[in-house]
Amino acid sequence: MIILTETTDLQSLSFIGKGLSFDSYRISDYSTGLVSTSVSFTQSTIKGVSSITDVLTIKDGNTYVIEVLNGLETIYIGWIYCTNQTIDEFSINNAVYTTNDNTVNNDFIII
Repeated sequence: MIILTETTDLQSLSFIGKGLSFDSYRISDYSTGLVSTSVSFTQSTIKGVSSITDVLTIKDGNTYVIEVLNGLETIYIGWIYCTNQTIDEFSINNAVYTTNDNTVNNDFIII
């Protein structure tokens, strides 16, 4: 899974695909199914590791599927998770605190 942030700046993501050249990619929002396709981005491949650098329109807390294409052939499919937490602080349940509102006495009675 690729971890990215919600920003209007350029972001880079790296992957190892089944081919060295590619000409477009699609990002699909996993929850809504909305798809965006990009053909104008910076790409590089060094020692089999490909990189895409682009401004991605993604929202904090959402999961996406990325599909990298060479023509009609899919060379890579992967997951993107968008979070504004730093990686050191990242927790899937950040800011979620649950309490036990059960007011039942938890004392045990042994007969």
